[in-house]
Amino acid sequence: MGWVDQRYEQYKEAVSHRDAVKLVADEMYLELWKAILEIVQSDSLRGMNLRYNGSPLNHQVKMGERTVTVKLDQDKCGITATVSDGPSVELKLRFCGDAQGGSICIKHRGTNVDYATAARTIMEPFLFEGASPYAFLFPDA
Repeated sequence: MGWVDQRYEQYKEAVSHRDAVKLVADEMYLELWKAILEIVQSDSLRGMNLRYNGSPLNHQVKMGERTVTVKLDQDKCGITATVSDGPSVELKLRFCGDAQGGSICIKHRGTNVDYATAARTIMEPFLFEGASPYAFLFPDA
């Protein structure tokens, strides 16, 4: 098999993987949103006056004027969380470890993370860093 054939086979495999990710992307996004809501609705954060809203694939959490928007990327291969006055968190939806028949995971900076960890990765900077009124607790963050 020549190099053109090899590259074409790699292309077909990549398309197959992308299509498999797209099949579960909506469900994975909603599971992540549930994990974020667990944080938002936790008793220990009641005094922060957090509100949430949005559409099924584009949610927001608000704390005063501060907002974090969590949305499924248009290509459905990632989830992006953007803080109105701060950094973005990019999560990728990829095959876990072995790409041959494996399951699909959320990856942050190349590492597989569960829903709770992904939710914390999004919410911790929003709640306790930057322009958050609670940032004074972590001045070097």
